[in-house]
Amino acid sequence: MEIFEGYIYPLTERYQKQRNTTYAQAMSQYMRNQFDFFGIKHPQRRILDRQFVREYGLPEKADLERMLPELWQQTEREFQYFAIDLAVSCNYYRQESSLELIEKMIVQRSWWDTVDAVSSGLVAPYFRYFPEKMHDIAYQWIASENIWLPRVAITFQRKYKKLTDQKLLFDLIRLRTDSKEFFIQKGIGWALREYAYTNPEAVQDFVSTQSMSNLSKREALKHIGGK
Repeated sequence: MEIFEGYIYPLTERYQKQRNTTYAQAMSQYMRNQFDFFGIKHPQRRILDRQFVREYGLPEKADLERMLPELWQQTEREFQYFAIDLAVSCNYYRQESSLELIEKMIVQRSWWDTVDAVSSGLVAPYFRYFPEKMHDIAYQWIASENIWLPRVAITFQRKYKKLTDQKLLFDLIRLRTDSKEFFIQKGIGWALREYAYTNPEAVQDFVSTQSMSNLSKREALKHIGGK
C-alpha cells in the first residue's frame, strides 16, 4: 500500500471537508494551544473513521508500522486519535515487537489525551499478552525523566481489577510519591482510585502509610470515604 496516496490523503480529504474552525479553536484552547485541530467532535469523528475503515480496510502489519509514525507527525490532533484507534483495531498490541513504537506514541506529541488512550488501549493489553515484560518495562518507565512514561507505568493496570499486580502497583507509586508533577500526582490518585473498587482496604492501608501529595490522596480515597 502507498500509505499516503492510498490511505492518509483520502483520510485527510474527509477530515478537511468536516473542518469547523469554531470547534477547532475551542479544542486547541482546551489543550492549552499545543495542537491544531480540524474541529471534528468525538462522536462525529468516530463515525467518519468507521466509515473510512469500512471503505479502505485495515492495513497489513508492515503498512501499519509505516503508517502509525506518519499519522503521529501530522499537524491536526485528529490524526493521532485515528492512529491509536487504528492500532487497537489491528490488535497491534499482540506483537511483541510493537512496544518500541507504542513507547514513541507515548513520548512524542504528548499530552494526557493521547497518553492515556495509548495506556489503556495498547499498553494495558500488551502486558496481558506479554506479562514477562511487564515488570522490567514498568520499572524502566517509572525512572524516566519524561513525565508521561511514569504516568503510564502507574496507570496501565487501572482496568486490570482482580488481575492487578498489587505489589508492582504500590512499588511503582512509592518511587514517585515525591513527584511535584501534576500529571504524575494525578496518575497516582487515579490508579489507586480504580484499584480501590477491587480492594478498598488495601488502598486505604497503603495511602495511610505513605507520604504523598494531597491531590493523590484525595483522588485515591474519593470513593471509599477517605479525606
